[in-house]
Amino acid sequence: MATENFDPKRTLQLTRLIYFALITGCLAYMVLIFYLAAGKIIFKPDMRDPLILSIVFLCCTTIPFGFFFSKKTCKKINSAELLVKKYSIYQTGLIVKLATCEGITLISAGLFLFTRNLFFVIFFLIALIIMIMYYPTPDKIGKEINLTQSEIELFY
Repeated sequence: MATENFDPKRTLQLTRLIYFALITGCLAYMVLIFYLAAGKIIFKPDMRDPLILSIVFLCCTTIPFGFFFSKKTCKKINSAELLVKKYSIYQTGLIVKLATCEGITLISAGLFLFTRNLFFVIFFLIALIIMIMYYPTPDKIGKEINLTQSEIELFY
């Protein structure tokens, strides 16, 4: 199961480090944006605004793309492969899912700074909540890449 260069516990810790770094970066960026946008902040959900239409379009296409790309990537895994190979494919899919959500958070924060319209924060929160739901646990990993129970237990 584990090779001499692959430690599942350590690898999961590193994956979680990447996960928390992405979320922390998004939150820090939004805190900075709120600091810079202090003053006149409005809440105007005008669906005729091209910027709002663009973020709605991006949110509805980009986040599902990351999810389906990850699913498609993980379906290619052969159950006879070594755990190190399976995990690297999973990790690639997770990073793509997180990156698509991160893109939405950064664009939303930038549009909020540009327009001072608090409506863009809703899209930031949607993407952030989805990122939080992607938290890598051994059981989620096992379900996503069809690991055996003995392979899942290597991550604990």
